[in-house]
Amino acid sequence: HTGQTEFKICPFLKWLIGKASYMLTKEFRAEHTEIPWEQMIGLRHVLVHGYYTIKPKQLWNIIEKDIPILLPQIRQLLDSMSLTEE
Repeated sequence: HTGQTEFKICPFLKWLIGKASYMLTKEFRAEHTEIPWEQMIGLRHVLVHGYYTIKPKQLWNIIEKDIPILLPQIRQLLDSMSLTEE
């Protein structure tokens, strides 16, 4: 089923988002407090080190509710950065 495949891929994507957030400098994260960097990093740690503690429904709620809010914020940040570089 496609839904099951997507659900299995989602922890990897959340790990990737958390890892990418962690790789940003603390100064950059402090300058862009509109993005919940620490929450994303924290979720990555849970997925990597305590994956057995997260319930599928919790993960699915993050996917359905938090990611759609986060994506426009990230896009806006990237757009503002590309305008600054020009």
